[in-house]
Amino acid sequence: MIQRQLKQLPLTVISPKPELVPRSIFQLGIQSRLITNISNIPELLVDDKGHYMIKAECLDDLDMVLSEFEKTGKWHSTSKFFIFLQNDEDLDSIAEIFKKLWKLYIYNAVATTDFINFYTWFPYAINNNCGREFHLSECPRNNSFDPFANKIPKKVNNCEFNVTMAIAEMYTDEKTNEGFINAYIDTICEKLNMSSKFLPRNYVKYIEESGNLNLIPEEMENDNIQAAQVVLLFDKRLPCNFCQYTWSILDTNLYFAVPFRKKLPTKILEILPNNVKISYIFIAILFVITWKFINKVTWQRSIFDITQLLVTVQTTRRCMRRSANCLLILIFWYGLIMNTVYSTGLGSILTRPELSPKIQTLEQLLVSDYRIASNIMSMQFIEESDPDKALKIKKKVIEGSKEIPYPETIRRFMKNPDHSIGIITNTFWQIRNLKDIEIILDDPVSN
Repeated sequence: MIQRQLKQLPLTVISPKPELVPRSIFQLGIQSRLITNISNIPELLVDDKGHYMIKAECLDDLDMVLSEFEKTGKWHSTSKFFIFLQNDEDLDSIAEIFKKLWKLYIYNAVATTDFINFYTWFPYAINNNCGREFHLSECPRNNSFDPFANKIPKKVNNCEFNVTMAIAEMYTDEKTNEGFINAYIDTICEKLNMSSKFLPRNYVKYIEESGNLNLIPEEMENDNIQAAQVVLLFDKRLPCNFCQYTWSILDTNLYFAVPFRKKLPTKILEILPNNVKISYIFIAILFVITWKFINKVTWQRSIFDITQLLVTVQTTRRCMRRSANCLLILIFWYGLIMNTVYSTGLGSILTRPELSPKIQTLEQLLVSDYRIASNIMSMQFIEESDPDKALKIKKKVIEGSKEIPYPETIRRFMKNPDHSIGIITNTFWQIRNLKDIEIILDDPVSN
């Protein structure tokens, strides 16, 4: 099986005791090299994309080797690991091997004690409870089985993904009032068929009170936390060798946020001014009275004829008198004009947008009615990035807003968004009530 799995990339055999390595490994026709000085492992992993066989006498020897791997964490994610224990260990010991590997995010692994029976572990199999239990799978002796296939499937079985916030001043954990980063994590979990859970415990406050910077790494190592939203200032890292850091999902720009656009009124009854409505009613009554006496008809018939003329601008009644025909033409033209005026007004209301125009640039913001709340940190960022824009913005700054701390500026804006604020992108996670505000994304102040 080893020869079948290692056809392309070279094999690196690592053992603190070279006498434990059987010669048969080098007789498989595989390009291989032997590393006996385990302190060289960190240098080996810098550009290495091969596979590894770790030959150890016991679990303590394996810990020595893995501790050197942990110092860098730079092995290639597609690398395959073969773990061979010299002593005849039981299945519990082999399961312990996979526990140690899982803490280092090594999942492409196979373990054996005799080079005959090989065991592997699928973390997201149903019986392994999303990597929290270790039920081993014995590799069948056939060429069709691949012990490294589908170790991390594209979709998992609705596993819980615990997320917390670390090294930050504020914390967002309200699912109905989430921030940008929470929405980002929710999207990832949705694609992977995972269930995101934002932990209510404020680890930042706990770290400040206890002084225990190892809290987050300990919780992650115990699998109580799968991910932590971390704000890294001055390249400050958590004391965690096995933690992996993603690229920042936010660039270092400053964007302006404004209240959500106002909804424009669409009152159909206000299409015509009140004076026009009153005159329309008065003329209609006058037409009804005149039509009754000229044509000598009943009041009901007169009301019906005038209503038909004014609404549909047509009639089925024939007039024999000249005075009646003249009145008919007058009513016809009056109804046609009023219908045209009303239809035009109705069309303009139904076709205009429901919301006020969107502010898309900083220039549009500066000519709008919105004042800008900008504290010292935001203004310093703008002045260093674009002095010309800073001069224009200062004219719109709310008096006294410079002395307000940056987090409090955001809190006040989210509570009562009736002005504009500048938001630096590495603090987007603090933004809530996304339905109540809009971010001017097309015109940032770049540093």
